[in-house]
Amino acid sequence: MTSNVTIDIITYDEKSPNGALLTLRNNSNDENHVYETIVVNDSVNFPEVWQGTYTLTIFHDNYATYYNNNVEIITDPFVMIAGLGESLIWLYEDFEDVTVNSFPPADWTLIDGGLPNYTWKLWNQAAYDIEDPLGLDLGILANSGVQSINAQTYTNISDDPDYGMIILPVDDYIILPQLEIPEDVTSVTLEYYIWTMLWNYPNETYSIVVSTTTPTASAFTPIYTNTFTRFDNSPTLTLHDLSDYIGQTIYVGFWHHTQEDMMGIVIDDVKVELGFRHIVSENNFSVTPIVSSLKGNYPNPFNPSTTIHFDMAKEGDVLIEIYNIRGQKVKTLVDSKFGVGNHKIEWNGIDDNNRNLASGVYFYNFKTNGVNTTKRMVLMK
Repeated sequence: MTSNVTIDIITYDEKSPNGALLTLRNNSNDENHVYETIVVNDSVNFPEVWQGTYTLTIFHDNYATYYNNNVEIITDPFVMIAGLGESLIWLYEDFEDVTVNSFPPADWTLIDGGLPNYTWKLWNQAAYDIEDPLGLDLGILANSGVQSINAQTYTNISDDPDYGMIILPVDDYIILPQLEIPEDVTSVTLEYYIWTMLWNYPNETYSIVVSTTTPTASAFTPIYTNTFTRFDNSPTLTLHDLSDYIGQTIYVGFWHHTQEDMMGIVIDDVKVELGFRHIVSENNFSVTPIVSSLKGNYPNPFNPSTTIHFDMAKEGDVLIEIYNIRGQKVKTLVDSKFGVGNHKIEWNGIDDNNRNLASGVYFYNFKTNGVNTTKRMVLMK
């Protein structure tokens, strides 16, 4: 059974999300139930989506990556709202400033659990020439620039006239610098590009691992595992949600632990991104407004509460009412007199009958001294 799915995308700064890459992937990992498109009209529609539980990701260069791995599509039609928050690139490594002698990058850690001295390595033209003296196609070197990292699965016996190869045992980790994740962020995303090399040798497996204690092999727990069952030489952007670790100090790494032949895994452009809602700075002074106006609400989208800011150029009565998308009034938030200055009022998503309102779009109307302004906000649970 299928559903007609519509996803509306809004942004914290109310700018257009056009150009974002939206992917809806069934959690059964059935490649027939993956829906992907570029956002062009602040909204996406898939007329026929197989019902089930999905992971929704929205990637945009200007916003924090949206990630939700529990989108239950069981009704027809199905409509949801996804909000893109502000982002901060916390860690980025493209391996361009690293040399063979300085590898791994500063504050990164290698754990060589396989054959000694054969582990993750810098992958560039020099390494390529050593591993491929006969000019076989080992694939591309990097997603950006000219260097990346490679999980070594084989080595060339350079004095073998028949170009002999040794398949290596693998149990190797490369660990990112320690991450002390702030408590005031709303999302944490690990991003990287990954692809394979060297013909069609299947069953190369890696995991994303996390430790909340020490960067030692026994302390890591896999949170994601993938086996490449075919040659895939196109760098693929891969995302993992680390939001469960907000407020904690963690280590995150790539663990290469299974192979049947000598295909090899290449990784580049590793990034850790923090997402947060836009917050109005709280100054210790106020400026006398020239005009009375409704400034907006922050955060937006919000859960569980948001703060509405407004300015008063002169003393007067203020009425702020909240309406649902059907135009029905659900809350009289303010009905009182305010003096000159900057003001704010919090709303916690509760209506006039003290009931928690459902997720969705709401409108708040501000009236004072001849000013009548309405703005939109989104409650997300």
